[in-house]
Amino acid sequence: MKVTAARYWKDALTKNLITKEDVDLLKKVDPSPTKKYLDWLVKIWITEKPSIDEVRNYIEEFHALVESHRIVGVDINRLPSYDFFKNLVNEENEKASSTLEELENDYEVIRNDEDVLIVVPHTHEASRRLGLTYFGTREDKTCSWCTTYATNSHFNNYYYTQGVTFYYIKVKSPLLQKQLKDTNLFHVAFAIYPTGKITAYNAEDNSLSSDKLSFFRKIVGI
Repeated sequence: MKVTAARYWKDALTKNLITKEDVDLLKKVDPSPTKKYLDWLVKIWITEKPSIDEVRNYIEEFHALVESHRIVGVDINRLPSYDFFKNLVNEENEKASSTLEELENDYEVIRNDEDVLIVVPHTHEASRRLGLTYFGTREDKTCSWCTTYATNSHFNNYYYTQGVTFYYIKVKSPLLQKQLKDTNLFHVAFAIYPTGKITAYNAEDNSLSSDKLSFFRKIVGI
């Protein structure tokens, strides 16, 4: 019968493959609130006996990369070796260390003419830069959309966890602005879900009704 991950460390303790003191030490090393890495840590401790300081540093790095969605869909218990694990962390850290400029420029310009600017950000850094550069409406020039805040939690949750694609739209044409005057929909953010569902938000981050959304799309031609 297959031993579940949640029981591995207990079985190892029962079989005297590891001491209670070492298990307690590894519990302290595990940075996750639920101690979800403990079974893997115990297995690695038994089979490869790495330096406790090294394994602490690497598991903290791994956890940070998972939490920031830099590592997605990786089951640590299925990794073949400790060296493989270290290489994975090192490679992802190198990717994560891309320059701020590269991250800020990670967006697509879908349309940019005399009428409309439409951009799609692919990183939080790009989303924030676009918000500050083109869509700021507050007195301090910041944008009200939560995906453009300094903290990345909102953008990352939508983009990486829920698979949402954002389209930021700026109406530039005075003629179009005149037609939209009563609605004040000069800056609009579309959130498009994998299911095809679309929600939209005005410059104050208030959601648009289906009628307003249809009206905006008709006027702008999108």
